[in-house]
Amino acid sequence: MLKKALIIPYFGKFNNYFKLWLKSCEYNDDFDWLIFTDDRSKYSYPENVHVYYISFEKIKEKINNLFEFEISLDSPYKLCDFRPAYGEIFEDYLKEYDYWGYCDTDLIWGHLSDFYNEDILKEYDKISDAGHFTLYKNNDAMKFAYKNLNVKGCYDYKTVFTSSKSFAYDEWGNNKGINRILLENEYKIYYKPIWFSDICIDTYGLKNTRAYFDLKERTIEEKNKEHIVFFYNEGRLFQYYLEKKGKLCFNQEAYVHLQKRPMINESIDYDRFMIVPPNKFINYNKEISADYLLSINENKIYWHYYKIRFNNFKRKLKRLGKRK
Repeated sequence: MLKKALIIPYFGKFNNYFKLWLKSCEYNDDFDWLIFTDDRSKYSYPENVHVYYISFEKIKEKINNLFEFEISLDSPYKLCDFRPAYGEIFEDYLKEYDYWGYCDTDLIWGHLSDFYNEDILKEYDKISDAGHFTLYKNNDAMKFAYKNLNVKGCYDYKTVFTSSKSFAYDEWGNNKGINRILLENEYKIYYKPIWFSDICIDTYGLKNTRAYFDLKERTIEEKNKEHIVFFYNEGRLFQYYLEKKGKLCFNQEAYVHLQKRPMINESIDYDRFMIVPPNKFINYNKEISADYLLSINENKIYWHYYKIRFNNFKRKLKRLGKRK
């Protein structure tokens, strides 16, 4: 069996549904997670989740020592731009693995190998175009791709690593990031079709952002979905929804990314639960019906989004004030 490791440097307190995330990791026993963190809260970590306690400053020092130039890494969020270099940064932890990658913790995993099986892994150099879940083949070509490959018009890693700006270098980055660099150099990325739900930050309902991407495999289908909920059942994740004509449908998902949603985590069964709009985990033991989905009003204003926008605006003003 091919061995896969997902790397997560995380600093500060884990979110309030981290235990649910851990449970969804546990069901994916053919994957390992390597967490580097300063959060020493007591959690019941499954055997495939390995925790290394370290400070953000130590991680910064570790990365800085790899390069002949001074990196810019003032906040944990900036680590996203360094992700394409994780194969080199964390190589001492990856010797036994066939694939390495990275992911987020603001999500719930389904059964990943139902979607990313060994035949697919062997065929592609990189799995997924998204920062919330990505795998690379653990070879020198992929480990050093970020520094060895150059494409005119794309970001240079030195520019990215020495700037305080966020470039989304680990994804598309305005079509200048690592995905385009690999594709232009004829490496193969498995990113179509889309097997996951990446929830919009500005909608009350649980709409997938990929509905607004120009990816024909899923775009039309996603736009026609209404009254979406997610049902987690002992390691597998399902999206239930109504089509425009009111027909009840469902499909299995690799994972759901709940980006920027302050989830309400009630006392629930960690093996079997529902995710409902706008931001709740709930117990639900009845049959999922069209009538039940219709009872969920997804057309309300999602006020938390405007709170995010307002806080971002305040931070921009604060930065401008410091420059004067």
